[in-house]
Amino acid sequence: MDAHVRRRVVVQFDVAALGRIAVDLYGEQKGTSLEDTATFRRYVGGSSGNLAIGCARLGLKTAMISSTGEDPMGRYIRAELAKAGVDNTCVTANPQRRTALAFLGMQRADAIALDFYRDRAADMAVGFGDREAEKVRQSRLLALTGTHMSEPGTADALRKAVETAREAAGKVVLDIDFRKALWEQSPGGIEGVVSSINDLLDKINIVVGNEEEFLRLGGSDDIVEALKKVRGNTSALLVLKLGAEGSIAFAGEIPPRSEWRPVPGFKVYVLNVVGAGDAFLAGFLSLWLQGEPVNACLRRGNLNGALVVSRHACSDAMPFLAEIEPIEDEPALDLIAKGSELERLHAVLKRPRVERGLTALAFDHRVPFAQLIAETGRSKADAIAFKKLIARAAKEVAGERGLANPGVLIDQHYGTDVMEALTEDGWWVGRPVEETGSRPLRFEAEDSLEETISAWNPKHVAKVLVWYHPGDDIALKNEQQASLKRLQACCRGRGQEWMLEVILPLNLERSDALLIAAVGELYAAGLKPDWLKLSGFETADAWDQLESMVKSFDPYCRGVILLGLSQPIEDLRKPIELAAQQPFCQGFAVGRSIFMDPARKWFAGISTDEETVNEIKGNYAKVVDMWSSTKQSTSIAEVA
Repeated sequence: MDAHVRRRVVVQFDVAALGRIAVDLYGEQKGTSLEDTATFRRYVGGSSGNLAIGCARLGLKTAMISSTGEDPMGRYIRAELAKAGVDNTCVTANPQRRTALAFLGMQRADAIALDFYRDRAADMAVGFGDREAEKVRQSRLLALTGTHMSEPGTADALRKAVETAREAAGKVVLDIDFRKALWEQSPGGIEGVVSSINDLLDKINIVVGNEEEFLRLGGSDDIVEALKKVRGNTSALLVLKLGAEGSIAFAGEIPPRSEWRPVPGFKVYVLNVVGAGDAFLAGFLSLWLQGEPVNACLRRGNLNGALVVSRHACSDAMPFLAEIEPIEDEPALDLIAKGSELERLHAVLKRPRVERGLTALAFDHRVPFAQLIAETGRSKADAIAFKKLIARAAKEVAGERGLANPGVLIDQHYGTDVMEALTEDGWWVGRPVEETGSRPLRFEAEDSLEETISAWNPKHVAKVLVWYHPGDDIALKNEQQASLKRLQACCRGRGQEWMLEVILPLNLERSDALLIAAVGELYAAGLKPDWLKLSGFETADAWDQLESMVKSFDPYCRGVILLGLSQPIEDLRKPIELAAQQPFCQGFAVGRSIFMDPARKWFAGISTDEETVNEIKGNYAKVVDMWSSTKQSTSIAEVA
């Protein structure tokens, strides 16, 4: 019967994860109790939610079966699952319940302050109907957690899910997932949950837990005796997580502890142990489903878990396949030594994909508008109104030309309303951080850069312009490099992308070779921006030299965005058309060439709003057409 059923089912997923999903709010202040924590960062949480994202990042086709509230947190969860590549069609929105929350204080790694807000939590009301059953039948493996056996309704859903998986010849893995605060609330208390799980064990293929969890399940204070009692209820593979000691699996009888030979763990700096078990299981399953030897599965599980405990989050910290595949077979793998390299790679892999052809209108200028205000007697309100006219023109061109990847560079002084509106519309948004014209580089929020960027929308890109020349004296170079490193650290800490705009000072010698040398010096100093913003080069060979140099330092740079340097539009034709043929150039961000003449007339009262919008539209459209008529159909290189 099993084979017959399996032949009729089209397998679409490797894993279907059924269980808890919530929002994690993790304290940002290290060494601080939960009650003293001032600010929090938000992530998807819950054992099953973490597992689903962890599996997807390791290349498994994954579906989630759970429930959230019909509330903003629930919408956030469903969007994050989709972003991670997890099928969320069986994550229902329950208007009668609220999305669960979990708060964590980063006091110490061995003193986790975890507080659940789960009164009538939506994920404890997940049902199991025809749609959920079909999802399980379409999956090679069903992943469950023991905590869902603590509530009669969800326990019934789990039992139905297990029967459905077995009928379709699928495998079932159970993570014991002991949560004292949640199990105690069960009608039968902790012992009732243990009894319910034991009744289910004969239908499970893999049981996973740490020592405390197996002690609970086996009803013994001795781990060997506890495992033997569990073995009496199931022939499943028993996978025991041993923390820093690693992990071990038992396919048959349980030997004395003196005979255990665990697969060793990895030494790391531990920040947060919550979520390590979910990461371990994702790593284990990613190889187990490929039929790899159990010890190889355990080693990958250990590696996956070790990386997550060194990071702030759970789901957001889950490694990608491109992080672990290149290193997992190294015989003496040192994760501490590789820490910064892996963190950079992890950040790159989390970036949203951006298609080649960014057509950005740059109007983040502050000083030119302050000068126009002073010259014409107009006000800040007028500058704000004018930037809205620019945005209107940009939107109309984007609509008329069908631009796939429109963007803006916009400031917070005169463009906050525009910034917020275009962000909501899905535009790419870059924001300046430098004090205009400063050399050495100064930030507008010099004394509060970190605090300022922490308040930004995480989708925004921090853009910094540095006037830098290979001929500068060492003291000036060091000072500017230090400022840029500060910005880089700030952005990386916040998960914010940043763009480095390098311009050779106008009063010094200028050439393609000198610009390439300037960029090279900044990379050699340890800077790795997500984007570069540069003026055009004279030759294709110069573009090739730049690309080769940058990729030797950082193969994950998104590429170059071309700037305009306030040149007349026709003077931009040659550099834009050349740049559009270079795969390393991802688009343009041109500003004053497009809007400055219309701005002078509008501020002087010569042009009406409509005339101004039409003139800006015409200029912007010309630049768009210069790019699109010659660009190659090449997407930004990203790591899969």
